[in-house]
Amino acid sequence: MIQLAFEPAFDPFHSAFRLLRQLEYGGAKQVFLPRLKVLDVFVAEPRRCLDIRLQGEQKKAARLAAKCQKPTYGHRPSKQALFNRMSPMQDAALQTLVSQGFLDQHAFENKFAQRTTIPLPEPLHDRVTTKNDVEHPLMEFVIQALDTIPFEGAGGLKDRTGLGEYRYDIV
Repeated sequence: MIQLAFEPAFDPFHSAFRLLRQLEYGGAKQVFLPRLKVLDVFVAEPRRCLDIRLQGEQKKAARLAAKCQKPTYGHRPSKQALFNRMSPMQDAALQTLVSQGFLDQHAFENKFAQRTTIPLPEPLHDRVTTKNDVEHPLMEFVIQALDTIPFEGAGGLKDRTGLGEYRYDIV
């Protein structure tokens, strides 16, 4: 028996779509690549927003974001395993976006993602915008609420998500 299953988290094309969703929703600012990749885990699987150590209003926002998750079938890997397995797909997607001119080459070389002025093709732009509108609570949480948390150090995004070593960060 042959079994085929599509896993969006491990698809480089879907990864490019998710990364563009973040960059289009966030505007034209630069985003540190490791931060973008960590946040991509939560765009890929919104239910994992509940695993982030948060307080007060951010917890409420995380619950709303988690509701954007569609039902999944089968056993899900741990968030660390998911993050590690997604990384090569994210790297391929980022390199493709740079090679196509959608991300700035100079910013990318300095470990940042920044949209260029080259517009996305109309069907892709419409799809990104529609998906961001449908999952507005998720994008608002990922782009706005988590942006207030520093990336490095104790209490930073790597620490709160468990998706990176933070103890040796220089802060």
